[in-house]
Amino acid sequence: MSRGVSRLVALVGPRAQPLATPCAEAGLEVVRVESAEQLCRSRAPQAAALVVDLDCLQHHPELAERLRQRFSDVPVHILAEQAGMADRLLAARAGSTRFWPLGDGLAELAGEIDRELVASCPLEPYRVLVFDHDREEGERFGAMLAEAGMAVVLESDPLAMAEALTSSAPELALVATDTPGCDGIEVALVIRQFGDWTDLPIVLVADRITESHRLGAVAAGGAGFLARPFDAATLISSVQVRIRRARQHRATHQQLQNSLAELQRQRFALDQHAIVSVTDVSGRITYVNDKFCQISRYSREELIGNNHRLLKSDEQPDAFFEAMWETISQGRVWHGEIRNRAKDGSHYWVETTIVPFLDGAGLPERYVSMRTEITRVKNAELAMRRARDTSERANRAKGEFLSRMSHELRTPLNAILGFAQILESDQTAPLSEEQLEHVRQISHAGWHLLEMINEVLDLSRIEAGGISVTLVPTALAPLIEQCIALMRPLADQRGIEIDNRIDPNDGSRVVADAARLRQVVINLLSNAIKYNRQDGRIVLDSGADDLGRTWLAVSDTGCGIPLERMDELFQPFNRLGADASGVEGSGVGLALTKRLVELMQGEIRVESVPGEGATFTVELNAP
Repeated sequence: MSRGVSRLVALVGPRAQPLATPCAEAGLEVVRVESAEQLCRSRAPQAAALVVDLDCLQHHPELAERLRQRFSDVPVHILAEQAGMADRLLAARAGSTRFWPLGDGLAELAGEIDRELVASCPLEPYRVLVFDHDREEGERFGAMLAEAGMAVVLESDPLAMAEALTSSAPELALVATDTPGCDGIEVALVIRQFGDWTDLPIVLVADRITESHRLGAVAAGGAGFLARPFDAATLISSVQVRIRRARQHRATHQQLQNSLAELQRQRFALDQHAIVSVTDVSGRITYVNDKFCQISRYSREELIGNNHRLLKSDEQPDAFFEAMWETISQGRVWHGEIRNRAKDGSHYWVETTIVPFLDGAGLPERYVSMRTEITRVKNAELAMRRARDTSERANRAKGEFLSRMSHELRTPLNAILGFAQILESDQTAPLSEEQLEHVRQISHAGWHLLEMINEVLDLSRIEAGGISVTLVPTALAPLIEQCIALMRPLADQRGIEIDNRIDPNDGSRVVADAARLRQVVINLLSNAIKYNRQDGRIVLDSGADDLGRTWLAVSDTGCGIPLERMDELFQPFNRLGADASGVEGSGVGLALTKRLVELMQGEIRVESVPGEGATFTVELNAP
């Protein structure tokens, strides 16, 4: 687009107004005009192009002539409801350069106007080669054209035409026919024999135009005749119109070449990834790309003319393909996954998209199929399903085993605990102090073993999906008080202070299962007591975050957790090296706590400073 060139487009009439947006996107300025009469009366800046709704001229045919007179050198595009001869003749009377029936892709119109304006107001002057044996006459023609801003090269020797064409690269040749010893038509025929100039517009100049001249000009591919004498305006107009049209044709040709090159690049890119085939409306293959041959193991010759049934495996039933054909035969795009059989009997999976190409009547005329091989994905899915099935069977077996073992273990364990209690409380045959201590150790170990069995069973039931929770609004403060009351005797034995900073009158509630939340808090308090230092301290606090969730924090003053082992914290049966510390535990409690919090749609996190203690924070949704 050249600087300083008018790019004002007048949109005349109501049906021309929707073109304002595409014109603006093409870099064109727009002026809206209600009627052709208003345009003819307007003193607005001269428009560089017009788009006129033919309805504006239907009831006032005289306006067509006025438009042509006032805008004789301006491209005029006419929009019409119908494309009949009467409408076209009226459009021609208005000086129409292009007739656009409504609905025929008006989005192209803005680009067409842009190309016209660039051609009519070029970045570089029009280049003209003037050939005339009469040097003085040639110079006269050249002066007329140069006055109009064109670049002119003069030549009077027919033997020098080849060099003149190469050096000047003309966009039009003005050739006099009455050249002694070499008729201008012969010169035109010679020009046409040069490959680079087969499309060069050639205007022939003659004193008298005979039928023979006309026939010869047609044979030589002449673009028109000028009969002497003629004035400068006639010459300039003839040259401008033809060069402008030639530039438009070259621009359109270049655009088509660019589009074709882009399509070829896109096709190349598509072929590097996709498996592509084309069939006619009956399903007979008319094209396959190299990747189709590679994956199917069939040659192109074996596939062309055949049907895709050649690749059919037994994975999908006939009803699957009947539904597919019903979809594409109605002109709709089909997507799906298909398992095919290659020539060597191997199978492969493809993700497929079939696009129907429709004819003018809206009926499919061919089908284009694009596929991506997904065999590895499908094999991975199959392996995952098998692994999941194996895992589910293992979980069921584990659950059954643990359920039976819990029964088998609890029966003798209950007997041991019962007899230990009898021995401790037997007044008829009281035990010695040493014997009582031994019985107390048996009782303590039994209760610890029972707690471990219960925790392992709960964890296995959660992992197997056997535990469900009922989430309801639950008051937090009283539940915390209950848990502290249960754990205070154990804390007192070690001189550990429990600092509850949660206001007992705080009405905060969380969405939770009360029984499971109580189990979570007791587990955290139990760990805070067991892994605390003698005469240590536990702090409980709560609050709300910016996301509207309620948090509960349990902090202790124990030895803390080594930073390098934080990732192992919630793993079942992993006590992070505490087995040798003398502190009882199974390594299941924290893993169970995390699973329970997650079942309640919450989150648990931990912060720790080795040697100073740890803080476990549980976040739950607020009602």
